[in-house]
Amino acid sequence: ELREDRPSLVDANRIRCHVRDCQEVVVLPRGSEWKRTRDNLCPHHHIFVHRQTYRFDDTAMGWQRNFLVTVRDTEQLEAMRRSKTKFEQRWAHENSEDALTWNVFRTLEKVGKLSDLVKVLTEDRVQMKEPIELIPWGYHGGGLWDPLKKARAYFEPRKGVPTEPDVVLLSRSGLVFIEAKFGSPNKRSEEDIKSYEKGGFYKQYFATAQLAEVPYSQLVRHFLFAAYIANQLRLSQFMLVNLVRRNSQQDPRNASGNFGQDCLKIPEQFRQAVWED
Repeated sequence: ELREDRPSLVDANRIRCHVRDCQEVVVLPRGSEWKRTRDNLCPHHHIFVHRQTYRFDDTAMGWQRNFLVTVRDTEQLEAMRRSKTKFEQRWAHENSEDALTWNVFRTLEKVGKLSDLVKVLTEDRVQMKEPIELIPWGYHGGGLWDPLKKARAYFEPRKGVPTEPDVVLLSRSGLVFIEAKFGSPNKRSEEDIKSYEKGGFYKQYFATAQLAEVPYSQLVRHFLFAAYIANQLRLSQFMLVNLVRRNSQQDPRNASGNFGQDCLKIPEQFRQAVWED
């Protein structure tokens, strides 16, 4: 339904709606204006028009349009938001990693394919027997998953925006953490990563002397959380999977395929997988 010539700029400050054949012209947002101006909203298609992308109008929960009808579990998603388990919420964005993650993983859960999913994501390195639980963004049993709460208390007692796993797959025999990427980069350094060396726990798993030596701070945090929670639950099998688009694997910002080999004592506990697989 979208025009092929995006962005369809009228001038430096105005843009046409991204929907094909729609001639509505709106003001192009700048800086933080996209959060508040209605001059940027197409009244026919109820989307805010950015230069290369768009987002649905959240009025009357417009974000639901970004979710497949078969997994539009509004009550559960709203409960997640109300409980503030989900810290960062961009469900209304066209390029939302969250919406993509929910659509794919919730669908596979509904059709009873989580066991097959684990095999594909881990290349059969983690053997997980049914039943397998899907834990999105740490939401479990109506609130924050208790093992995640304990991991945050240990590693991040005062962190403003805490570590939030996109997906956890859990069974009595194993644990898989999934850091899902659609557009955002993997390669990022965080100033406070040294604080995660607390208690020397990381030395059991990392081959590097200091965590700051690793250029993937977010993956470091998620791996430590996976290891810590596996220890809590006395699970011998765990793995961190970084899920990216195939065409972004060679992007220097996303080339995390060497994370396990270069940084971990057991490289097989990490894998970069692609959405297309």
